[in-house]
Amino acid sequence: MTGWTADVLRTYPNLLDRLATENRVGFRRAEENVIRAALALAHENMTATVRNLGIGQAILYRKIKALGLR
Repeated sequence: MTGWTADVLRTYPNLLDRLATENRVGFRRAEENVIRAALALAHENMTATVRNLGIGQAILYRKIKALGLR
């Protein structure tokens, strides 16, 4: 979803540091970043975002609201 291939991660190993909180990757933070990336890749198109993530539209709206993304 983020476009981070194995080659990209080898070239830029600190990409995952964006997700880190206190030297750990928090699930909530990771989920937020995946949703933000999916929305950006789909140019904020909700239909394309849910298709790319493989989740239902209602689930995406609930997650956006719970994470305070809008």
